[in-house]
Amino acid sequence: MRSLASAAVLPAFAYAAEPDPLTALVGGRLIDGYGGMPLEDSVILIDGERIVAVGTTADTTVPATANVVSAEGCTVLPGLTDACTHLARLGHADLARWDSVYLPLAERVVMPLAAQLMSRAGVTAAHDVGSPLEATLLLRGRGHSRATPQPRIHGSGPLLAQRNHAGFATVVVDDPREARARALELLRSGVDSLAVADVAALADGELAAIVAAAHGLQATVHAYLATDADLLPALEAGVDGWLGVGDGTADPWPAGVTEALTRRTAAQPLVVASLLSPALAIAWLKITHEPLDDRRWREGWPALVADDVRESLNDGTLGLLAATDSTARQKVRAQRVATLVANGALVVAGSGAGLPGQLPGQAMAAEIEALTVDAGLGAMEAIRRATYWPAVALGVQHESGTVTAGKYADLLCVRGDVLRHVERLADIEAVFRRGVRLA
Repeated sequence: MRSLASAAVLPAFAYAAEPDPLTALVGGRLIDGYGGMPLEDSVILIDGERIVAVGTTADTTVPATANVVSAEGCTVLPGLTDACTHLARLGHADLARWDSVYLPLAERVVMPLAAQLMSRAGVTAAHDVGSPLEATLLLRGRGHSRATPQPRIHGSGPLLAQRNHAGFATVVVDDPREARARALELLRSGVDSLAVADVAALADGELAAIVAAAHGLQATVHAYLATDADLLPALEAGVDGWLGVGDGTADPWPAGVTEALTRRTAAQPLVVASLLSPALAIAWLKITHEPLDDRRWREGWPALVADDVRESLNDGTLGLLAATDSTARQKVRAQRVATLVANGALVVAGSGAGLPGQLPGQAMAAEIEALTVDAGLGAMEAIRRATYWPAVALGVQHESGTVTAGKYADLLCVRGDVLRHVERLADIEAVFRRGVRLA
């Protein structure tokens, strides 16, 4: 039998090596990211990597030399930004096997594959967390090329944590001085932000030292909130963002969190990556294996890797994963997301792509559906939380996040009306990244 290392050769995704000089995306129903009424029979003119005009078929002239792409019967929207991904993982549930077999392949195989799968699903930018440092920096560099079929990467590199975490690259810290030193090393190596886990378990002063180091270099710190015990320490230390909203064991918040949240959102922004769909993915697979029997998710995967991921999501593993969660906890988490939105937190769609059962090519559509259905935001607002607001959170709203003349031509074309049927986000017709159309 071939080894995984030799079998896991990346497929050659088809894409245009150079963009057409002028492209016109014509006839679709445009959701521009600002939250207003959709624009019917839209026309979007793309010159090179940027949008040069947005209008309708009635008021916009399409040059005779333009390459016309029909969007009739489709919804057109900005490319998606995933606020929390794990590109060094592919949804595999056996973390010990993943660390021993796949993590060494992160740079050459796993992360490029995950990025390509996400890009084909309409994700044109991503905040990646917990991946090996060198692989993160290399993949981010590749994303600067317009001809590379992957999202633009905002990378945090390894987690800073009190212990090693299976499935993640981790830098372990055990006192405030070391925490500061490791944080500075990561930032000076070129990561865009820091991600911290084990918030409640960190020794006194460690998280504060990490936050101080980051803020001294005008960088941000995001806390991975795996448990409710992490919530209050993260707020008190002044982290810039949350990855998740806790495990949902208190309804709706543990003691002291509501008051701390009120003070925080009144004083400065709090960015929250939603992370509602990973638990839903496990719960659904526990009920039925049909999503994994649908061979469409395997398109673009090396067959041996897809088989291995599929096998890892067996009944025994799913039972163990589902046992740590519950419908009641998920309802609490969804309620928390809605409460945070209502109280001014900058909630953005983070899918946790790569977590067990959270396949990279499906994760973002599932997260937007969870924000719509479970958190009750409505499809238009959920889409804004996956387009405009993440661009604001990353400070790049001047160049992406909405379909606007002058911004990058990052566009997603989906069959059907996603405002009535948000699940249609999984039915991709075309993706444009900086003016280059992915096949």
